[in-house]
Amino acid sequence: MKPIVESPLRMIRCFYTEVSVKANISGSIKNECELLACATHEKSNAVGLRVTLGSKRGDCPLFAYEINVHIVGQFESVFPTKMSKKKRDYFVKSNGAGVLFGMARDMITTITSKQAHGSIVLPIVQPAYL
Repeated sequence: MKPIVESPLRMIRCFYTEVSVKANISGSIKNECELLACATHEKSNAVGLRVTLGSKRGDCPLFAYEINVHIVGQFESVFPTKMSKKKRDYFVKSNGAGVLFGMARDMITTITSKQAHGSIVLPIVQPAYL
């Protein structure tokens, strides 16, 4: 049996700075919506992720919900010394954003499961594209 190898990236802490879910009475979960997930590198070993979900035509909401979630995570990293700072920053940002997206995804599913339109389960995304 092979020993478990420890990840070079560990989350120390995280916190939500915004969680907003508004249900639209005239909207439907069958209508198209836009999912925007944007990773921001706020400072060394900290990653922010903003997830926005919804759609509108003019002032008329089409999708069942308007959702905004912002979560920030602080990560500890142990990298080989030969890895460049640029590669380390990219690794922390992309993989940290992937961890945070999973947490935001879970929060959105939990909150919307208690709503009249039913729960929303976001697709799994590849962290490199955030």
